[in-house]
Amino acid sequence: MSLFDDQLSLFSSSSLSGAADLFWGELEGEDSPLPSPVAETPLVIPQSDFRLMGTRGLATSWKDRARDNIAAIKLLGTLETEDRNATPDEQAVLSRFIGFGAGELANALFPRAGEPYRAG
Repeated sequence: MSLFDDQLSLFSSSSLSGAADLFWGELEGEDSPLPSPVAETPLVIPQSDFRLMGTRGLATSWKDRARDNIAAIKLLGTLETEDRNATPDEQAVLSRFIGFGAGELANALFPRAGEPYRAG
């Protein structure tokens, strides 16, 4: 006697034993292919040059400028992922990117090797 001789048959001793005799009905259009999933239409924003109206609106503190830089970087990632142009409002956000340079902003965000981050 082998190990497999003692197996239980689920289908021979349960209500599922007559499953082959059950009638599930016919599906409508069995010969027709399944409908294709509905694709979302991509957001199409026409390409346009950014024209600064008024002031650029740069933040006055380095912390706020860093926040504006990070917002612009995140927005650019979104635009690249969605493969689309920026809206005029998004262009205004991108225009506030000033880079990190080598000044106080960069030194505070990116400390030299072995130095701790400054508080705040």
